[in-house]
Order: sequence, then C-alpha cells, then structure tokens
Amino acid sequence: MPKARSLSACVMMAAATTFGLSQEVKPKISADPHAGQHACDSSGFMEFAMKAEQHRKSRLLSAQEFARVAKLPDTIVLDARDQEAHKVLRVKGSINLPYTSFSENALSKAIPTKQTRILIYCRNNIQTDPFENDLDRLLNQKGPLPFGAPAIAKAPAAGLNIPTYITLSIYGYTNVWELDPIVDPNNTPIEFESVIVQSAPSTKQSSR
Repeated sequence: MPKARSLSACVMMAAATTFGLSQEVKPKISADPHAGQHACDSSGFMEFAMKAEQHRKSRLLSAQEFARVAKLPDTIVLDARDQEAHKVLRVKGSINLPYTSFSENALSKAIPTKQTRILIYCRNNIQTDPFENDLDRLLNQKGPLPFGAPAIAKAPAAGLNIPTYITLSIYGYTNVWELDPIVDPNNTPIEFESVIVQSAPSTKQSSR
C-alpha cells in the first residue's frame, strides 16, 4: 500500500507540474497587424460549405449534359487533380489547376471572370477499369489502347469535386457545374484524351 500511495503521489505531482507549466506558457504580444488571426478558418469554410450545398444539388450534370455544355461558348472545364493525373487521362480541352494551387491570383489567370461557366469533374467520376495502375504494359502495347484509370478513387464523401466547388464559391465564382455520375472513358458522350492512348489507324480510304 505505501508503494501504491507513493506512485499515486508521483503521478499527481507530475500532473500538477505539467499543468503548472502549461499555465506559464502565454502568447507573445506582437505588433504584427495580423496577430491573433488564424491562418486557416474552418468555421468560415463550413459556413461557405453549407451555403454552397444549397445550390450545388441543382448544379449536378449528367454525362450527356456535361458533354453538351462543355462545347458552349464561355465555358471552361476545370480539372483540379494533380498535373500527372491530368496528363495521363483528362476530359478533352480541360484546363488543369491543382486544388492545392488555388488562390485568388491563380484562379484569375485560369478563369476569365467570376461569372464564367465552369464545369468540374474529379477522379471519382472516372470508372475504375482493368488497366488501372498498369501503365508500363499499356505503354509497351502496340496499336490503339483503351483509356486507363491511373489512380484509385477516393471515398465519395472525400471526392475532390466537393472542396473544389466550395472553394470556388469562397473565391466568388458563381457559375460552377459538376459532373454527377461515374463514367467509363471508353463509353461516354464526354470526350476524354490521354497521353498513353494511341490514335486508332484511320480506316477511311482517300478518294481520288
């Protein structure tokens, strides 16, 4: 029993000492005008997320609508995945600005105005197929190649479209539309292109 009391007393003393140290740590007073401001504002993000969700549900496009609207004037298809993913497989004509590079300046260079119609899609919209993560074999194969899916999709609640839509709203972009379904790049009205896909040889005969 004495040992138990001794151990208990040591634990209590250690806790008291730790608590005392934590009380002694005080924020430094700074003349910086930004002092006291948080670098990241989760409350602000959540507030925008709630507002964005109210209209995001009405901005979900079918594959057919996405393909049709992508061809309209003053429309940009924005791919917020990383550069390598965009190179390997992308919607034809899409521009790439990785989500991690979003800023007021970067977005203004990529998108003409805050009212520009923006179509977004992400990896979760691309169906996984048998060629996933098998780029070496595809690159060494001769002849026309099917479109491969080079990356694993995220959980639906973590899909890149969601923070992309919210963040564009935070920066004041009001005309954002999102691809809703999962599509097979080889069988969809949306036109995809890839650096690893070779064009099929033409079967048309030239007329003389």
